[in-house]
This record gives sequence, structure tokens and C-alpha cells, in this order.
Amino acid sequence: MDRLVFLSTVTLGVAFLLLYGLRCWRREEQVDIGALVNIILEAGGVIAGAFLILSTIVPELKSQLATVDLYIFISGMVVLAVSVQRLKRDIWPSTPRVTAAQPATVLPSASAIQVMEPLTEQA
Repeated sequence: MDRLVFLSTVTLGVAFLLLYGLRCWRREEQVDIGALVNIILEAGGVIAGAFLILSTIVPELKSQLATVDLYIFISGMVVLAVSVQRLKRDIWPSTPRVTAAQPATVLPSASAIQVMEPLTEQA
């Protein structure tokens, strides 16, 4: 299974690298070495995530994935972080929520306010 994960990661990573290289060439941008490293690591995450999801559907695959404990740990950390972030946002929002019953009030800007001249009667 390690070989399958490795080959899948390399294949997907090379495909993403080719797409990145093509984009840089078309835009006449310089290739960022840090982006190349991130692309390979992210391809590994995509493959590991796909295998983790598939292991819940295909029981034979679950026994073969003993070496991806790191990705299970990272996945748990991501779920924890997103859940805490959403709870914080939902329970203690930084700005008041606008509902359909309370439409947002738009205040005119200073440039939109016109000064009215007093009316004078013309004789």
C-alpha cells in the first residue's frame, strides 16, 4: 500500500507541477521553488485524504492504511480547528448578524449628502 500511495502522490504531484509550470510560462512569471514543494506536499495530502475516505467504504483498504497515522492526526486537528472556529463565530460573532426581518441600514457617505440652499422668493 505504501507504494500505491507513493506512486499516486508522485503522479498527481507531477500533473499539478505541469499545470503550475504552464501557468507560469503563459503569464511569463518566475517559478517559485516554495510553490513547487507545497504542490508536492498538497498532492500527498489529497491522495492520503482520498485513501482515508475510501477506507471507510472499502474495508480491505482500512487494514492496508496503517502507515497513514500522521494524516489521521492532521485530519483530526483540522476538524477540531474548524469546529472551534465555527463555534466561536456562531456563538460570539464579531459583527451583528443581519436577518431578513432586519435589513441592513446603509448610511449615506459624506460625499452623498448635499447641502440644501435656503429657498428665497423671487420677485
